This record gives sequence, structure tokens and C-alpha cells, in this order.
Amino acid sequence: MKFLRYSCVGLILVLGMIALVASTPNPPDPGGDENIDYLQIIQDHATDPVLCPWNWAHWRPGIFPQDYKRLNMSEGPPEVWEDALRTDPDQPSFEWWYFDGIMSDGTTVVVVFYTKSMFAIDGPEKPTVTVSIVPPGASPEEFIYARETVSPEYASYSTIFCDVQIGENYCTGDLAVYEIYARIGDVEVDLTLQSTVPSYRSFTGYVFTGPNEEFTFAWLPAVPNGTLSGTMTYNGSTHHVQGSGYHDHNWGNTDASSIFKSWWWMRASVGPYTIISIVMKMKNKYGGLTLPGIILLDENGVVADMSSYQIPIFTQMDLQAHPDPNHDDTIAYTIGGVMRSWQWPMNDYVKITYNTPMDASALIESANILGKEQWPESQIALAKEWGYEPWYTRFLSTATLDFVWKGVSYQGTGPATVEFMDLE
Repeated sequence: MKFLRYSCVGLILVLGMIALVASTPNPPDPGGDENIDYLQIIQDHATDPVLCPWNWAHWRPGIFPQDYKRLNMSEGPPEVWEDALRTDPDQPSFEWWYFDGIMSDGTTVVVVFYTKSMFAIDGPEKPTVTVSIVPPGASPEEFIYARETVSPEYASYSTIFCDVQIGENYCTGDLAVYEIYARIGDVEVDLTLQSTVPSYRSFTGYVFTGPNEEFTFAWLPAVPNGTLSGTMTYNGSTHHVQGSGYHDHNWGNTDASSIFKSWWWMRASVGPYTIISIVMKMKNKYGGLTLPGIILLDENGVVADMSSYQIPIFTQMDLQAHPDPNHDDTIAYTIGGVMRSWQWPMNDYVKITYNTPMDASALIESANILGKEQWPESQIALAKEWGYEPWYTRFLSTATLDFVWKGVSYQGTGPATVEFMDLE
């Protein structure tokens, strides 16, 4: 769940494409043809258990025309209604609207609005807002976290556009501009997010799981990058802030921990470019596949992604002890990814490396997810004895981008955010 930034999760719907291509023993030879329709190849072999691993692993991405029809969606860019309520909170489901920002003074902020917890999809609606603020140079003891849950009668969600009201807290927007307000105790944020990069959706944005495709998990990066400004009040002072921001939206009707073992989610701003990267490890019952993704965007939209079925490959490096002494595990401090084109002459590539200092100086969130979910301490201890300690870690990092793509070459570095969600 991304009440810290399960921004996945998200989740990237091109995941299935990557797994499919990566599992192909003899991929098509372009033979000089730069107009190969890889989607048609996939559709023609949709029942092939080798080319299409979802046939034996009971999952698949929503990439086909019938999926758009099933979901009443168009194949064009995201529409405003797609960032509205997408589930019925009274049914087994989860949904959240996630916003984060890195301010010019180094302050970070995360605000999330939930219909209910992803770990309690069968439970009743539980409208919740969380705010996380890390002032510049703050130690983990100085991180600010506020959470408020209200009765369902004090919450509302539009089905036309993003307009979520939970108590006095709200987020509202139209893919271009969003207003985010939350006041919980003595913590208050009043922010405006203005998009500078068009909304992105990989195919339908859905993954279907289960023998009858009855379970779904979906992701919409509504604002891949934008300007964030306004005020934040904490520790008795009001701060006028400005910086860069991000917003995405996740929903579904199954617990992500039943599908995924873990995921890395990373985003960066490097010069005029925005990069979103994901590395997701699926449960064994879904094939145990590692599903990577790279999305490179600029102010006009997508520069390069996996829609032409390139194969991103990620490597985890500098595996060291976790910087939080409360978590006795190791974590990678360097993540490198490369995506190479299958289009002739196959010289294009995108390389992205996230380098994080190997100490606690870059740590901006570290928490046992069960604790954040307000489980009783006795249950958290019992879960740990059984080997279940889901943990969320978030760093400030630096990204190095190097690409050659369709005649454009670029190299540069810029600020990044890196999260690791360990669901086991």
C-alpha cells in the first residue's frame, strides 16, 4: 500500500509486456523493418504459454482492445474522469490518491487520501488522510507524521473528476492543476500542484489476476511531474514552499501483498526530462517474475517507454545494512537500469542510475507497515515471529540519465526519490 508511497506502486501496466518479451526464447528478428507491430505478435500468440506467461501464472496486463471495451476506456491519453473514484468503497476494494513533493529548501512532503486500507479490502469504508513531512536535515526522530480517519458520512468522492473530501481535508484537480489541503492537529498543508508533464497511462493501466481475471490492480500517474507551491505548517511555524511535485492514483480489489513480494519505485527530474522506474517482484504463484519498467518523459509527453516492447534490465548494487537500526535487513543503495530499443537499427538506449548515500543522511521514511496501519504491538510482534515484517523505506537520491533515442542524445544528473516496499 502506498500510504507512505505505495506509489506504485504503483504499478506499471507494461509489466506484462516486459515479462512476455523477456520470456521469449527467440524474439522476432527485425530484419531491417522498423514498423514491426509487436502488439499484433502478442495478440496472435495470446494462448502460447511460452510467449504469454499469464496463461500459466494467472495474471496479465490489460493491453488488448477488448480490455478497453471492458473498462469503458479509450485508447488515447488519460481523461479527467480516470482520476475520479474508480471503486465502490462498500465492496472489497482499495483506492488512494497520492501526492509528493521535494521543495527547493530540501523539505519533502507526502499527502495521501484513502477510501480504505489495502490490507483490509474486505472491511468497511475507512476514509483516511496521512501527511508526512521531513524538514531539511531532520533525523528520523524529527520526521513528522499525521493521520486522520473519519466516519464515511464525512467523506465524499466524485466519479467525474478528482474531488476527494475526507473531513476538512481534500484534493481536487483535473490532470492539469490540483489543490491539496489537509489539517491534522497542528500539521497543515495547503498546496497547489500544476502539471508540467502530460498525464501518462500504460495501455489501460490495469493488471488482471486470478483464474477468471476477477482481481485487478491499477495505476495512473496523473501528474508525472509538476510545480508544487503553497504553505506547510508544522512545529508551530508556517513555511512558504515551492518545488517539484508528483501525483498518482492506485486502486483495485485485491491486496498487493497477495500479488507482489516487493517493489522498487523511483522517480527523477534530470534537466528537461522526467523518469519513472519500477522493479516489481511477483509472488511465486504468479510465476515469481521480476517485472521492470522505465518511462522517460518531457513536457510533450512520452519520449521512451516499454510500449514498443523494449526490455528494461535493472541491477541492484551496494547491498548494505539498512540505515534504520530498527530494521535488521539489507538494502541496495544503487539501482541501475537500461532499456534498449528493438526497433531497427537497435542502437537506441536509455540508462538510468539511482545513487543513494550509504548512510541515514538520505533516509526520509522507514517504517514497519503494520505499525503505520496501527496494528496492536502484540500482533506486530507475533507477525515478526512468524517471519512477516513488511517494511517501507524511502530515500532522497541522485539520478544519472544517459540516453540515445530517435536521434536525440542526452546526459545529466538530477534529484530523485527512491522507495522500496518489502511486502514479506
